[in-house]
Amino acid sequence: MSGMQIQRVRLDGVGTLGQIDLTFAPQGISLVLGPNESGKSTLCEAIVATLYGCSQRGASERLRTWGRSDGQPHTGELWVQVDGCTYYLYRDLG
Repeated sequence: MSGMQIQRVRLDGVGTLGQIDLTFAPQGISLVLGPNESGKSTLCEAIVATLYGCSQRGASERLRTWGRSDGQPHTGELWVQVDGCTYYLYRDLG
């Protein structure tokens, strides 16, 4: 088994990120840089929540409140590759 690689992440209504669509390089390490409070930790937490349906803090805790005030859902989408097969994951995070 070669492991899992995240190919793309698309988030809508997640914290300070709002709407974001990132594609990761097919090889190597991806680095996310930004100033304090720009959403780096929020990005990581949203990826975990999309993958597992819970926050980084653990399955016993509710997903964090992302702060969206327009009544639309907070969503996460991931495209991941496992052993040569690409899978699409969608989760309502709100």
